[in-house]
Amino acid sequence: MPLEGHWERQNAPLRPATRRERRGVLGVLGVLGVAVVAIVIAIVVTSGSSSAGCVSVTGTYSTGGATLRACGADARRFCRQEAGRSDTLARQVQAQCRRAGY
Repeated sequence: MPLEGHWERQNAPLRPATRRERRGVLGVLGVLGVAVVAIVIAIVVTSGSSSAGCVSVTGTYSTGGATLRACGADARRFCRQEAGRSDTLARQVQAQCRRAGY
């Protein structure tokens, strides 16, 4: 047996958000936006670093990322392989190879 007024209560529209609630949501979204920008900048800035005859590059993809690292003869071979390519990752590798002297 349905309760009296049950249908009206279940189908009543939600109340509009108050100004304070909207500000809170915008504040949280703003903080998240700043965090995302900071993470992206940190990834781009530290995407590659080479040291002591090693080449290290972090490749970012839509499904994640991977750090490619090679040292010595492997680094020379890696740099030769990537020298003929022109995609974004190859350009990052080529830049690190130049810094490492390969």
